Amino acid sequence: MFAIYDDIINDLQKTGGISVYWQNLKNNLNDKLEIECYNGENLKRDIKIPLLIHRYLDFYERNNAKHIFHSSYYRVSKNKNALNVVTVHDFVYEKYSKGVKRLLHQFQKKNAILNAKKIICISENTKRDLLEFYPEIEENRIRVIYHGVSNAFFKLNDLEIKNENKAKNIIFVGQRKGYKNFKTLLDSLLILKSYNLILVGGGKLSSNELKNLKKIKFKHYQNISDKKLNLLYNNSFVLIYPSLYEGFGLPILESMKAGCPVICNDGSSTKEIGSRYVLKDKISTDFIIKSIKRLEQENFRNELITNGINFASTFTWEKTAIQTFNLYKELWDEY
Repeated sequence: MFAIYDDIINDLQKTGGISVYWQNLKNNLNDKLEIECYNGENLKRDIKIPLLIHRYLDFYERNNAKHIFHSSYYRVSKNKNALNVVTVHDFVYEKYSKGVKRLLHQFQKKNAILNAKKIICISENTKRDLLEFYPEIEENRIRVIYHGVSNAFFKLNDLEIKNENKAKNIIFVGQRKGYKNFKTLLDSLLILKSYNLILVGGGKLSSNELKNLKKIKFKHYQNISDKKLNLLYNNSFVLIYPSLYEGFGLPILESMKAGCPVICNDGSSTKEIGSRYVLKDKISTDFIIKSIKRLEQENFRNELITNGINFASTFTWEKTAIQTFNLYKELWDEY
């Protein structure tokens, strides 16, 4: 069995959940099948095409043998010997974007979905959204295959945790705009005055964000390693993840695996996490403050941490790779 991977996601972004998924999938499939990877730099084209255009074009590489084609970001192989597979991550653009950007994304995603022999959804929620937007898709073409969580995330012992102020750190990871609902966290911190904020990623803070953060003690980290992120989780009292919509929500499981409890919204993919593992409800300032108070009860906190570690540890990239390989094999045998 032979696969061609379109690595265009590496040209589109340096970090992010899709990049993490794609790299871990490749790493864990390398010993299971032959994979040939292409990106914007090594495509065999006579004419250089700007990435802005190239990202939306169909993939074509001459190959006379049957092969799996799996794109990292919604491209389609028009090679007659290709068996197209697509991973659908979420429907953020469809739900929250407007204008030309949304139309282009929808056009490309629709093309990829309709041309795919098999469709991978990263959560049951993404599958529900897929069938809502594309009810014509036969359900037997879809497989839910969850992300894994890196072994870089684990609970450190007390000697390895050097922050004496751990009990006063709240961590927030990722983008902060729109549906990520960052403002709700800021409003909570204006009441929880004794807590500090650790921000990770999400790009440079805007002037408006800096203005809103004036009364809050915070630190902002960007482009950090998993080792450093694991240390930040371990040095935090809680991860607050107020996002209104997620295809998967990888930081939630990373935090749980590192022994840092999670407060999150009870919607989209987070509905698939049991209430024994996280504190979740319709997210609001009031809910965040009440949840913080509950976590200040040591017995409750310790129980939640233990349950969270056990739950998050069941998500591995090895499992993701095996399930993906089995999907390839099923498709290969069908054709």
